[in-house]
Formats: sequence, structure tokens, C-alpha cells
Amino acid sequence: MRRVVWALALAPTAAFSQTGSCYDDAHLNTLGQIGLNRCAEQRFAVADAELNRLYAEVRPAQSGGTFVEAQRAWLAFRDLACVAETEGFEDGSMYPMILNRCLERQTNRRIEDLLQFQGLR
Repeated sequence: MRRVVWALALAPTAAFSQTGSCYDDAHLNTLGQIGLNRCAEQRFAVADAELNRLYAEVRPAQSGGTFVEAQRAWLAFRDLACVAETEGFEDGSMYPMILNRCLERQTNRRIEDLLQFQGLR
């Protein structure tokens, strides 16, 4: 679990455009592992920023603390699921990429869930 926190602390804080080179397969094919790791971090940062924006939009409409509790439980699930998915890669150069891809994928799924919850999809 400490590795997830460490990776999240290193993730860029500024939002990145989804039209940038990290979303361009041709560009990704030219990168080495360090570049792929950075792109994975950037893509997760974009997804995380969108999740936070959407959560802030949905939360005020919810009464009681169940919604907040569910979100906290989901965050714990996401982090633990990605730790499980990356077992065996912890000491490798691909670890940050694999971890951040998992975090991005799980976060995008949660975004879809919140959009459906809100009736937007």
C-alpha cells in the first residue's frame, strides 16, 4: 500500500490535456520506459482530476454520509486492487507504468459509475 501512496505523491498535480502526446499511440511507440512511465502518471492525473471534479459536483446532491463512505471505500478498493495487480513488478522499471495504468483504468470506471449514478449516461 505504501507504494501506491508514493506513486500518487509523485503524480503530476496539473491537469493534462487528453489530446496531448500521451494519448497518441504513434508517440507512445517512440518512448522509452521512463517516458511511458511519465505518460501513465499524466494519464492517471487527468482521470483523477476528472473524478474529483465529478465527485464535487455529485456530492452536494446526496443526503447523509453514505455517498461519502462509499467513495472512501471505493478509493481503498481501487488502491488495493492495483497493488494486487502489480504484484511481482515492484522492483522493475515498468512498475510505475503498470500501477498508474491500473489506477487510471479503475478511476475511469468510477467516473462512468458516477455519471450513471447522476443520470448523465
